[in-house]
Amino acid sequence: MKKIVFLLFQVFILNAQNATDVDLAFGQYPGFDQPVYAVERQPDGKILAGGTFVSLDGEDQNYLVRLNPDGTKDTSFDIGSGFNNYVNVIYVQTDGKILVGGDFTTYQGVEQKRIIRLNADGTKDTTFDIGSGFNGPVLNIKVQSDGKIVVAGYFTLFNGQPQNNLVRLNSDGTQDTTFDIGSGFDERILALELQADGKILVGGYFQQFQSQEQKVIARLHPDGSLDNSFDVGIGFYGVIHTINIDDNGKIFAGGEFSSFQGNDQNNLIRLNSNGTQDMTFDIGTGFNDIIRAIVFQEDGKIVIGGHFTTYQGTTQNGIIRLNSDGVKDNGFVGSDNYLYVSDLFYFDQKILVSAQFSAYFDYGKRGLIQLTDSGIADTTFNLGAESEPGFNDRITKIQYQNDGKIIVGGSFTKFKNQTQNRLIRFNIDGTTDTTFDIGTGFNSQIRDFHQQSDGKILVGGFFTSYQGEVQNRLIRLNSDGSKDPTFDIGTGFPSYISSVYSQPDGKIIVSGAFTSFNGQPEDYLIRLNNDGSKDTSFNLPGMFLGVVYAICQQPDGKILLGGSFFANTQDYLLRLNTDGSIDDSFNIGAGFNAPILDVALQTDGKILVGGWFTEFQGQPQNKLIRLNSNGSKDTTFDIGAGFEGDLYSIGIQQDGVYSIVTQQDGKILVGGDFTTFQGQSQNRIIRLNSDGAKDTSFDIGNGPNNLISGIIVQPDGKIWLGGYFTNFGGTVSSSLVRLYGDSVLSRSEVDSNSLIVFPNPVQSILTINATTKIESLGIYDSSGKNILNKFDSNSVNVSDLNPGLYLLKAYTEGKFITKKFIKQ
Repeated sequence: MKKIVFLLFQVFILNAQNATDVDLAFGQYPGFDQPVYAVERQPDGKILAGGTFVSLDGEDQNYLVRLNPDGTKDTSFDIGSGFNNYVNVIYVQTDGKILVGGDFTTYQGVEQKRIIRLNADGTKDTTFDIGSGFNGPVLNIKVQSDGKIVVAGYFTLFNGQPQNNLVRLNSDGTQDTTFDIGSGFDERILALELQADGKILVGGYFQQFQSQEQKVIARLHPDGSLDNSFDVGIGFYGVIHTINIDDNGKIFAGGEFSSFQGNDQNNLIRLNSNGTQDMTFDIGTGFNDIIRAIVFQEDGKIVIGGHFTTYQGTTQNGIIRLNSDGVKDNGFVGSDNYLYVSDLFYFDQKILVSAQFSAYFDYGKRGLIQLTDSGIADTTFNLGAESEPGFNDRITKIQYQNDGKIIVGGSFTKFKNQTQNRLIRFNIDGTTDTTFDIGTGFNSQIRDFHQQSDGKILVGGFFTSYQGEVQNRLIRLNSDGSKDPTFDIGTGFPSYISSVYSQPDGKIIVSGAFTSFNGQPEDYLIRLNNDGSKDTSFNLPGMFLGVVYAICQQPDGKILLGGSFFANTQDYLLRLNTDGSIDDSFNIGAGFNAPILDVALQTDGKILVGGWFTEFQGQPQNKLIRLNSNGSKDTTFDIGAGFEGDLYSIGIQQDGVYSIVTQQDGKILVGGDFTTFQGQSQNRIIRLNSDGAKDTSFDIGNGPNNLISGIIVQPDGKIWLGGYFTNFGGTVSSSLVRLYGDSVLSRSEVDSNSLIVFPNPVQSILTINATTKIESLGIYDSSGKNILNKFDSNSVNVSDLNPGLYLLKAYTEGKFITKKFIKQ
């Protein structure tokens, strides 16, 4: 009998659960996983939405979707595998056919460069033939009353022929040669509008038309020649993003500009039809950031959307309604939270808003929202995902605590439809830790946190309040989530915290975009004492400009910093002595060409560095490197061509390595937003051997569909991944997932005398006797698969298990103990 049991145990060791199988998933993502850029409403009330998203409520939906009027997906509109890149503009023709433009190069796997016309059911309209199409993104489309199609964007070729940023097509997709712009525009066109008289208004980045000065706005005759009767003088200082024309023929222009004809004019203006400013429309000091969308109501009021956070110096998040004279309409509520509007559509006294947001008051569906006439979320428009909702926004950091619990922070405001503002803690079995109570929580994003040796938690980010009380960008919490009043930072920091680190001696390193601390000048980096006061013994010599994203302390006390900073002659990576002076024994030479996002220290003293960089000391080195302890490159670690990925068009992310974790066996987990490794598909997570080669035993399949920003490994080998994804290898999971990892029991764990299970053999209830509290337990079958988990229990019902040998693994006092038992 002993021999049989030993052989069964050998099978258990050698046939473990696949390391990349999902152990725990965390619900669906409510709404779109990425921004919606364009929204268009059909005459029948159905809604077309396009953008950078690849899923809706956790289901694959590549860049374009049609919704029913209530927000549910219209399954009669079938795009199959869809597009291979983002959609930027949608136009519904009077015959119901749909023009779609963007930066895609295929549709349903077949070449289709940047523009397509679809039939009403989503099939390609084969009567619209653009030949080889465009060599750059299509950013705007308008259709004339005669059916001809005006297309603007950032291209230099159409169907192989020179055509700079603007073209007119016939209704069949061929170029209309009667529209001649000559050498055209020298830069991209973003805004496009047709006048009733056939003239064409364009706006964007351009500074010239046909090699003559024409700054950011122009009006063309129907034949493509410049209309000189539209005269803006020296024009704008900035960029035009959107143009719209009201019923009176007045021209609204919005964008990112600070002046018009030499006078202050922040981001919005109304022009007369001849290009002069309409002085009856007065916005005062205007908006503090970009305007991206302008729509008109029947009553003459104007809805404005963009990335702004103030209007005339008063808080106004992303959307506002103005009266016809430019005065704010106080009857329109607006958003109580961050809102980045890309497009607007007004109909029947309702407003469709495509935007990035984590919550609009208590409405938490990302990507697309419908508002009533008063600016309140219309809850009859519902994107779904109510049955198993997970996080409603991204995760920026996850950390494994000393007691085995997992703390998670980010931009989210809800988890499983319950308010949870930016911070949450999980038990080791994935259930929410209800002993950690943050109340109303934080009012803005958390960027970093770190648990001290005493269990207290330092939290830094964009926030300016905690539980409704002023708390500027940094706080320390007790282990139960309450504020620690012994940590006093006074008025705190005027700008966001990017990283925070607690040293073993209790001192705290803080970095961010701040230029003062508690009212005193302090640029970008500071060390605090345990009580929150400034540590005056820590003084960084010379210039230090920029933020730190990664802080790592070596066993000798020296401090590694990685980020987007410039420090004396050392950019992006630096090692300090314990007093803050630069450690000259660490020499990276010419160093890196772009920011560093994470630094991990190996037990042998070698240093793993990941980020956005593509060079080290002038030589190609894509996103990851290992350095020797003196800063030189470790040539035994070879990643070849390294990592590559895709960039989004409005700069939401940049491809790179965001997180690095070394396992006990020396293997290295790497996460980020890359899509290839050494030229082969590898979506956002990989495990490398100690020499930099891919560990082929760690097979993620399709992997996550978006960014991985945080990785932790439990002592039992299970792997938590946090970020901005909705799916991992076909499993729906909202921004957080746990993999089985190498959760195979070692021989040293088996049959510990500190844990007793009885009766053994057992038929139904297995009792566990331990001298300490069991925090969690799992049962594994002989194949190594984890088949049952419980939390905080000293008994488990095993009556449903098949007869055979099993192993019970309990977590107590920071360690795992394992016991064999037989189910009869």
